[in-house]
Amino acid sequence: MNFVSRSFRLVLFAAVVLVSSIHLQVNHQVAYAASCEQLINTGFEESPLVETLQIRDAGLVPGWDTTATDNMIEQWMSGFENIPAYAGNQFAELNANEIAALHQDFATVPGTTITVSFAHRGRRGLDSAVLEMGVPGAALTEILQVETDTVEWKVYSATYTIPEGQTITRIQFRSVSSSSTDGSVGNLLDEISITRESETCDEPPVYEAACALLDNTGFEESVLQRDYEIRDAGLVPGWDTSAADNMIEQWRSGFNGVVAYEGNQFAELNANEPSLFYQDFASTPDSTVTIEFAHRGREGVDQAVLEMGVPGAAELTQILEMSTGTEGWQGYTATYVIPEGQTITRMQFRAITEGSLGNFIDGISLSCS
Repeated sequence: MNFVSRSFRLVLFAAVVLVSSIHLQVNHQVAYAASCEQLINTGFEESPLVETLQIRDAGLVPGWDTTATDNMIEQWMSGFENIPAYAGNQFAELNANEIAALHQDFATVPGTTITVSFAHRGRRGLDSAVLEMGVPGAALTEILQVETDTVEWKVYSATYTIPEGQTITRIQFRSVSSSSTDGSVGNLLDEISITRESETCDEPPVYEAACALLDNTGFEESVLQRDYEIRDAGLVPGWDTSAADNMIEQWRSGFNGVVAYEGNQFAELNANEPSLFYQDFASTPDSTVTIEFAHRGREGVDQAVLEMGVPGAAELTQILEMSTGTEGWQGYTATYVIPEGQTITRMQFRAITEGSLGNFIDGISLSCS
C-alpha cells in the first residue's frame, strides 16, 4: 500500500514504536469490540486434519493467508515425525511446498501496545524465521528474528505499539532459512497469541473509527508501464486475489477502446483465470456500510458477485450480482450491516463468467452510516 513507516526501533525483545503516515476519513467514535485475544485459529486447530500431514489451500485454514504462489498451507498432527504439538493437537509448518510466509490481519487501536507470543521449532535442524508487523499490503517491519533447533519448542515474545491511524494490523511469520536444502521443509509454528497491554478486556477502549478504510479504490496507485499488465498481487496496493498464480490484471484508460470509469486505470477480475480479488477493512459491529463501484463487460455480458464477511471464512455472504455488457460502465450500490463481533470485514468481487477475459471493475468506494 502507500503507507510508509517512518521510523522504528527494537527495544528489549522487540518493543517497537512506529510513526506512520496513514490518512483515513474519520467520522464517528465507536467502541472497539475485540477481546484481549484478537487472532483466530491461533493453534491451527479449527479445521481438524484427517491425515497426519496435510497441505491445504489457505481457504481451508480459518484466519490465515499465505504468500505461497500455490496458496497452500501445511499442517501437522501432534506426534507426526515424533514431534508433539506445543499445545493442542495440530500445528503448522511455514515451508509448505516452498519458502513462504503466513499472515493474519486483525483490528487494532492506534497508540496501544500489544504483546505477541508464539512457539517455534526446527524440523530437521536449525530453522530461522522472522515475525513482521504493519499495514496489510505494505512493506512490513521486522520485529523479531528467531532460530530454533529440533530439540524442543521454544517460546518467543515481542511487543509492538500500534502506529497512529493504523486500525488494521497484519501479523506475519516469514521463513528465512532451513537446515534442509529442500525449500518445502522447515519452521514449525504453534500457539500464537496477541494480547493488549495497559487496558482491561472487560473495559474495551473507545477509538476513532475510520470510514474510508479501503485503499487503491481505483487501481491507480501503482502506475502501469504498458497499456495492460498482469501483475503479482503484491504489486497492486491494497488488493489480494484467489488466483492460483496470484496475479491481478490492470488496464490503462483507452486500451482497446475502453475508457476508465474514473482516473487513468482499472482492473479486470478475469486475469489468467476466473477468480476474485478482495480487501479487508476495520469495521464497527451493527453499523451499516454502503459500497459503490462500477462494472463493465469486456467482450459481451459479464457476470460477477460482490461478497462480504469474515476474512478466511469458508464462504462469504453474497450481497449483489452484477451483469453488465460492453455499452458502458454501470454503477452499482449495495449496503451491508456489520454482524455482531465482526471488527474486520472482507469485501470481495468474484467472477462468475468463465475464462481469462471479462469483468472490469473501477471506482470502488465504501461509506459508513
